[in-house]
Amino acid sequence: MLSSNRLKIGFRVGEFPKLSETFVLDQINFMIDQGHDVRVLAQRREDVVLDSTLDAYAAALERTTFIEPQRGLPALAYNRLPYRLRVAHAARSDAKLCSGTDVVICNFGWFGSDVVRHRTSKENNAKVITIFHGADLSRDVRDERENVYDQLLREGDLHLPINSNWFEWLEAHGAPPEKLALHHLGVDPDDFPYSARRDKPDTQPFVFTNVCRMVEKKGLAFALKGLAELRRLEPNRKFHFRMAGDGPLLEELQQLTRTLDLSDVVTFLGRIPHSAINQELSDADAFLAPSVVAKDGDMEGIPIAIMEAMAVGLPVVSTFHSGIPELITHNVNGRLCREHDVNGLAELMREVMTEPELTRQYALEARRTIESKFNSRVSNARLESFVQAIAHGEAILPQNPSMRQAG
Repeated sequence: MLSSNRLKIGFRVGEFPKLSETFVLDQINFMIDQGHDVRVLAQRREDVVLDSTLDAYAAALERTTFIEPQRGLPALAYNRLPYRLRVAHAARSDAKLCSGTDVVICNFGWFGSDVVRHRTSKENNAKVITIFHGADLSRDVRDERENVYDQLLREGDLHLPINSNWFEWLEAHGAPPEKLALHHLGVDPDDFPYSARRDKPDTQPFVFTNVCRMVEKKGLAFALKGLAELRRLEPNRKFHFRMAGDGPLLEELQQLTRTLDLSDVVTFLGRIPHSAINQELSDADAFLAPSVVAKDGDMEGIPIAIMEAMAVGLPVVSTFHSGIPELITHNVNGRLCREHDVNGLAELMREVMTEPELTRQYALEARRTIESKFNSRVSNARLESFVQAIAHGEAILPQNPSMRQAG
């Protein structure tokens, strides 16, 4: 359904297209489908091969300007520029995006901060909506950097934290109530068909999986230690853990796998095509995502990968971390343990393996949670309603999240 009020909407993003941030693509193409005039400003183009499942990127890429040249002599010359000149070039690009645009949507606080700072004249006074996700309100606000968003919170037009933790942080640091609303993201249930898991015979291994970037906050080292404890608890039961993705901790995790003598039950799949993610989820028996707070303070928001797993009917074992308890209610639509609780994690994995009927009940409830509360069609429609309200000077009703958990 096309919007009756066509707007000029800008999106400010970092790497694009970024396969770990498909929610950005969903927002962009939703606004295009509503008939809005959309422009995208990206810092750089990620060097990825887009498979056939990502044809939707085509419409967005046609509307995208990249600040950094991609290759050849222009890229070489740009990278040799002094840092201050590159910053000045980005500032001019931000100002140009705001020129003649009604609303700019910034995913991540650092882009919202930049755009507000560079929105300097009457000709480029677009309204600015900032969606806060994870690292931007954990790692990047530690210690002396806690005032990094002061100007954004004063002068930005709407702040949309994706979980209650971030809502409370923004509220405590001066975000006006009339400019603050909780905005859960989601996935499209139609893209992740539900399938109930069948009982596994003892002769076949029970397969845990995870699809993520291998960074500390994903808790993969914790997962491996939990698997080692699970093997001690269940020495005669067959299981396997498949990890899809890459990242800076890959070699460290491979070494830990050898140290824990898990090489026969752990497989590193590497980076898989986007089209293969659904198949990986469908082939597995449970999703293992024991997120933790990283040493540098980095935290999850509410991981999209967990939502995808819940949508397809994959039972999830995770942690009481950041916004995850807003998505998963322990022993209702999934299982949660404390961060770094190796024994607790192993026990939850054993429950998933040995209590199939209860696990199926949790998985069905998880699918209902996605359909009703973490549905991207609903969240993007809500985002468009925010855009319309801000563009036309209408008030946003104050929203104070009163519930920590969804069920």
